[in-house]
Amino acid sequence: MFAYDPDIIVIKLGTNDTKSQNWNNENFKNDYQALIDTFNTIPNKPKIYLCLPVPVFRTMWGINDSTLTAFVIPTIEETAKNNNLAVIDLYHPMLDEEENFPDFIHPNEAAAKKMANLVAIEIKKK
Repeated sequence: MFAYDPDIIVIKLGTNDTKSQNWNNENFKNDYQALIDTFNTIPNKPKIYLCLPVPVFRTMWGINDSTLTAFVIPTIEETAKNNNLAVIDLYHPMLDEEENFPDFIHPNEAAAKKMANLVAIEIKKK
């Protein structure tokens, strides 16, 4: 049972998963699918969007762009396709925003605003 009955769910995961101690492609795929399956039990069947994570501009704390691009993003795209879900690409539109990620991982207010706008644009398309 859920405390809320949303019309829309936006999922943005994967960045912290790129740490070597966290990364396991099969677990990521299975856990991502389990999350979607759980949200699909909400009675009013909310529209679910999957986001490609923003770039990792410099490896910090084990978080890295190579795992993100080689494994996380393809897994999210495959999961979206298998579940007939929309994908919101936050990766490519944010590639020129390094100055708005002060620690090379986390967005500042300007980057967060751009990300929110990208999400809003995609939601409004549907």
